[in-house]
This record gives sequence, C-alpha cells and structure tokens, in this order.
Amino acid sequence: MTNMRQATTAQIRRFEPDLGWFFRTPEGIHGLGHETRVLIWSQILSSMVREENMGVDSDVVGWVAAFHDTQRWNDGIDAGHGTRAADWILERPSWLSSSIPIEEVAYVCRWHVPGDEEAPAMTPELKVFKDADALDRWRIDDHDPAYLRTNATKKMLDARYSLWEATHGFVHVDEMFEQILIVALSQGILVSD
Repeated sequence: MTNMRQATTAQIRRFEPDLGWFFRTPEGIHGLGHETRVLIWSQILSSMVREENMGVDSDVVGWVAAFHDTQRWNDGIDAGHGTRAADWILERPSWLSSSIPIEEVAYVCRWHVPGDEEAPAMTPELKVFKDADALDRWRIDDHDPAYLRTNATKKMLDARYSLWEATHGFVHVDEMFEQILIVALSQGILVSD
C-alpha cells in the first residue's frame, strides 16, 4: 500500500469492540466486521491527515469506530442509531480513560449519521470518522469517492476494496476481529508490533 501509512495491530486492539455492546447482533452488514474495518481505516486516516495539517485525536476516532453502529436496531435505515450510540456511551463514562474526551466520542457518534450540513460543526474527528466509515461502503454498494472529505482518504481507495473483498464473508463473530487483522497484516495495511 504505497500511498498510505500503516497502523499497528496493537493500535487496533486497543479499541476492540466487545460482542456484548451490540444491541441486536454483532453479525450483519453493520456488525463486527464493519466496525473492525472502519477501526483500521480510522487509525490510518488519523495519521495520514496530519500531512494535510489536520490535527485529529486518534483515540476519539478509534473509540467512535468501536461504538458507532453498536446501537442499531436493524441493518436497514435507522436514522437514530448515532444518537442512541452517543447516549449509550455517555451512560458508561467509566469505560473510557479519563484522558479520552467522552463528549467528543459521543459527538462524533451522534453526527456520523446525518449529512455533513446538519452537524453543528465538522470537527476534524468527525471528518476523519465519516471518511473511515465511507471506506467500508462497498458492503452496501454505495461507494462514491466524490463525497470523501480528505485527500488522504482518496489514497486508500484500492486498499478499502481489497480489505472488504477479503473479509466481508467472514461469519464466525468470535474469531472475526482477529481474522480481519490477519488479512490486513497480509495485505500490508497493518504491521505487527
């Protein structure tokens, strides 16, 4: 992956989603596979956008990736899932280190769903997260690069398809997180530490 930076497996494991966080099931197109791929993209993008003079809190973006779709009621249109995820994490402040701004995690969870123009502010974390989430839109056949917000994301288009294609069929959720990390390592998207 010549045009993009790599994240480490340890960096990704810090944010590993818990299967018990999912309101309905960790399977499906908004389940653990999606959360894991978005987590990988969020950490790589957080590093890459620094070249665009955009400072991003990679911990905020990583936790948003782990939480953002856990409170979905279904895999269809569920406009309230971002707000539910934000409220859900705000009710669990002890889950995050006191050094992580939980309000920012909740803000990005809440505003990742509606269009950019509806958010009170497009913070760097919200821009990066929305792009990381968009990189996994192959799974719903809705992947228009014209809507990406950062130049860094445009350097990742080949890698996003490659990772999705190699992992979208994984069905055993108890092994899925590690299986996706193994694939990302084999593709040079991640490096081991």
